[in-house]
Amino acid sequence: MADPAHMRFHNIQALRGVAVLAVVLFHLASVELKYGGGGTLLPNWMDFGQFGVDLFFVISGFVMMVVTHDRTNRSAATVFLVHRITRIYPLYWFYSILLLMVYFVHPAWVTGSQDRSIDITASFLLLPQEGYPLLSVGWTLVHEMYFYLVFFAIVWLTPVGRRMYAVAVWLLCVLAAYFGLGVDTPVMRVIASPLTTEFMMGCLIARYALSARVSGAKNPWLIPALALIISVPAYLYYRDVTGSVGPAGWWRILLFGMPAALVVWWAVHAERSGVLFTTLLRRIGDASYSTYLTHILTLALLGKLWARFSGPGLLDNLIMLPTLLLIALMVGAYSYRYVERPMLEACRRWM
Repeated sequence: MADPAHMRFHNIQALRGVAVLAVVLFHLASVELKYGGGGTLLPNWMDFGQFGVDLFFVISGFVMMVVTHDRTNRSAATVFLVHRITRIYPLYWFYSILLLMVYFVHPAWVTGSQDRSIDITASFLLLPQEGYPLLSVGWTLVHEMYFYLVFFAIVWLTPVGRRMYAVAVWLLCVLAAYFGLGVDTPVMRVIASPLTTEFMMGCLIARYALSARVSGAKNPWLIPALALIISVPAYLYYRDVTGSVGPAGWWRILLFGMPAALVVWWAVHAERSGVLFTTLLRRIGDASYSTYLTHILTLALLGKLWARFSGPGLLDNLIMLPTLLLIALMVGAYSYRYVERPMLEACRRWM
């Protein structure tokens, strides 16, 4: 059996595909409700697809711990941060610039029915801000960049064997900020966000996978099945009681974050059992960042076209829902191949 420290963890890459599919389906349900002519095919539990964002956060923590497990000097820590910056910003800026041109011509097409102002500087720099960035899914990238900066400091300042202690101190700081300092500013809302604990869960799982001899699981599908069987009804109950589609604060960690951590932990065990996710999921995972950035734009544009001929029946829904899903994935795949990868290669050559 291969040394854990040298495994590529193929299932983790496939989980990126699962995560982006969940998010796309969540937004696809909103598009159907808005443009589908009244009738809906997608069930209301599709709102649980928000879970994909939390799965991304846990995966981020896992990957960050894995890629830095043998980096012991400050120059390596700097390379880590530069890689993260070049991974996030260039593609994000590309689509933000396209959206900015639309915003200058027709602001309502970007803001929709929400009467909100856009902080363009904060949006492009992924700084904490009131409301959503210009590219709305960028709110998660604000948290990602915060994760990267703090983790860079941890890698820079602490030896490999002490990094989980530093993560524990980080957790105490988050708890102190959340319960003691207040969260009434955009910066404090990011620093004190419970979402940071999902990144830490990923770090903990990676540390376990790298340091322990992780054995195979006899029933590798049991853990995610139980996690979803419990968390989906719990989320629907929360939504019905509170009237809120998106769980807030620590409720989100309980309903989405904990199941996401269990799924990541299970994926590592499943791979040791010889259970590999399909190549298709890994391919979707490869293009997950491109798909994540483009799917809102793709679905919004196609939804407006759908609204022109949608009727009260469900026939057009049967045709359009799989069509929209397929096109959103295709746009992400083409973006990955012809935009994202060339940008990454150019940045690597420059570095």
